[in-house]
Amino acid sequence: MASVNIIQAEEVSQVIRACLVASRAWDGPALARIFASDSHAIHFGTAADETYIGGATYLKAMEQQHTATIPDMAFDFLPGSPVVQARDNVAWVVGEARISGTTAHGRYFQFNTRVTFILEKMGDTWQIVHSHYSIGVPQPA
Repeated sequence: MASVNIIQAEEVSQVIRACLVASRAWDGPALARIFASDSHAIHFGTAADETYIGGATYLKAMEQQHTATIPDMAFDFLPGSPVVQARDNVAWVVGEARISGTTAHGRYFQFNTRVTFILEKMGDTWQIVHSHYSIGVPQPA
């Protein structure tokens, strides 16, 4: 097994930080550079019907479903998160995050989610090719 590349892990961390900044400001062009447009890129949201193929499809859905209706939506990793590792041209980012915002009806919400990003180095650029958000479901007693 190849060892973790610390320099690549830092490069990936910078991409994730840029993603968080661009998401908060909803900078579509910046996000389009971060999320791979490849038709093999797959993104899963927390809802059962949130499966998106390709970065452009994912970003369009996020803009329509969330940003347009919750302009102050924020995504922040919780303390101790994320864990970033990279080997060769693949990297993964795993952690726990908090999503918060105010609905169109003025109701503030926040919830914690688990998140995974998979990135691929394409040329000199790391891009997100997979993301998965999940909310822990209590086990039946």
